[in-house]
Amino acid sequence: MRDNIVLNDHQRRLVEQNLSIVDWVLIDHIKVNEGVVGLSREDLRQEGYIWLCHAAATYDGASASFGTYARRVIRNGLISHCRKVGRQPVPFPLSAAAHFEDEPSGPGYEPQVGDGVDEMIDLVDTVALLHRMKQKYTGVAQLGIEALELKVRGLSGPEIAAMYGVKDNHVRAWISRAAQKLRQDEQFLSCCRER
Repeated sequence: MRDNIVLNDHQRRLVEQNLSIVDWVLIDHIKVNEGVVGLSREDLRQEGYIWLCHAAATYDGASASFGTYARRVIRNGLISHCRKVGRQPVPFPLSAAAHFEDEPSGPGYEPQVGDGVDEMIDLVDTVALLHRMKQKYTGVAQLGIEALELKVRGLSGPEIAAMYGVKDNHVRAWISRAAQKLRQDEQFLSCCRER
């Protein structure tokens, strides 16, 4: 879809006149994370320009002003991009996952070795496991598992809250609920024991 965007002269002018919208969307709606490949300011700006071109190519001129329409398309495109980056698997020790609601995350974060099941696990593809588990749940538990995935990627609680447009304590509540569910989930615990 985005790879072959062909713009006519009018659409190219719309893009050229509205490049600043990308920066405003980044400031207002997206949290930059220089420590994660694909989430740096320049990566997100380039992705935003692609979505601006997509907005120009699909704009019908009747629904709203181009600026309003483009802002929405860019925002949604960048949020999708951030989620896509967050779903890429990264090997990570599961021992930290049980304590995510209390521990910091981000570049330089070193997880502490836990107890019980955690000691049996050397290295697990945590993101893939959490992604599989997320499919089983709905509502707050599912949001919490998704937030755990993003934490494994290196995003902090406030950064995740900014992505979803909620307060940081909401994200902590989601993670707490997800952790409670996962501690009681036999399939999850079984996967942990196998590794």
